[in-house]
Amino acid sequence: MSDTALRIAIMGEVACGPKAATRARRQAVAPPDLRARIERGEPVVVLDVRESPESAAAPFGNGEVVCIPLSELRERLSELPRDRQIVCLCPMGIGAYETSTILIGDGFPQVVYSDGGMRVFSAVKGGES
Repeated sequence: MSDTALRIAIMGEVACGPKAATRARRQAVAPPDLRARIERGEPVVVLDVRESPESAAAPFGNGEVVCIPLSELRERLSELPRDRQIVCLCPMGIGAYETSTILIGDGFPQVVYSDGGMRVFSAVKGGES
């Protein structure tokens, strides 16, 4: 690494603080992969952050699902397990990304978000939204 690159990296870390590491850990999972993981019975928790009427239709099969509207998430973090991977899901993916940021910031060790949201997840193998 050049001297200039090293200085830029150090300045970036100082400017961004500990949140920089948080951003680096955020990961997305593709809806087909998520559906396959649920069907295989992998120990993931799907965190559905859609508002209540939307979350009534949830094609998750046998997967463990926790429904907490994004607007209530910060007050209800204690309802989520810290010993399993949490997959954040919302209608289109933006809320899931925001949810992953909140969870990682609160110290949850295994968090991913569903890229594309419920619309894409539901389209995989003809689920319903």
